[in-house]
This record gives sequence, structure tokens and C-alpha cells, in this order.
Amino acid sequence: MVGEDTRMYGNRMKSKHKQNLIDMKKFIDRNGRHDESQITSIKKTKYDEEVLLCRPEKDDDLAIIRLILGNKDPSNHIRLIIWDDVMDIADIQILKEEYLSRGYGTLLMKEAIDLARRRGIKKIIGNLYTIDEENDKRQQNFYKKFGFTIDEGKLILEL
Repeated sequence: MVGEDTRMYGNRMKSKHKQNLIDMKKFIDRNGRHDESQITSIKKTKYDEEVLLCRPEKDDDLAIIRLILGNKDPSNHIRLIIWDDVMDIADIQILKEEYLSRGYGTLLMKEAIDLARRRGIKKIIGNLYTIDEENDKRQQNFYKKFGFTIDEGKLILEL
């Protein structure tokens, strides 16, 4: 009986979270964000958590892909600079400590790689910025799982 109550409560919470994401998606689709049009989609993390991804529709030389959680916090993002057939990862931010290792960065990177492929980009580059040894290892493992090579803090992914 207690297990059933917990499952029902958990399902209601998941349902409410999903409804929040759907409402945010509708709002953004209807109103846009600033001067850039957005394409929004609801994606699932490796923990089956649903989040909202917003990416630019236009093919500009600056692209910011935002990941929004149920609390409407748009500060999780990846900022990309694009020129010719190269994409530069200018910044990737998952700002809250409790958001690390939840799959948010993976969703952002997958979306960035997908965007690069759709635009015919041949190479993604970037730099590692680390604050300590643990952070350095986490970043290196993160980029390596996508196939990046790392040489003296420089990231390169040939597409």
C-alpha cells in the first residue's frame, strides 16, 4: 500500500514536471526569445528526466543552445561560434553543483554535434578550462566520450 502511494505520488510529480515543460515549450514557441527564433524540444536525460532544449532556428555565426529544467532556469547552456566549416565551443555551463553528472551536458553536446552536422560543419574545436584535477578529469572524460581528441588543453572533433 505504501509503495502504491509512493508510485502514484511520483507519477503525479513526473506528470506535473512534464506539464511544466510542455507549457514552457508552448510559451517559447509562441513568443520566441529576444530576437532569435527558437526550435524547442523535450528530451530525456540518461536518468529518464525530461528537460526542454531550445536552439536557434537561423543559421547565424553564434548559436546558444539552452537546457531548461522544470524550474525554468535557462542558465544551463552551450555557446557556439561558427565560421565557415568550423564550430568553436566558446562556453558550456551547467551552473549548479547538483546538476553535474545528471546528463545535462551530454544533451547539450549531442544537440551541438547534431547542429554542426546539419550545417555541414567539418570540425568542432574548443579549450579545456579547469579549476582543479577532479574537474580536469571530468571534463576530459566528458569530451572523450564524444570522440574529441585533447592535446595540451585544445579540443578537436573531426566530423
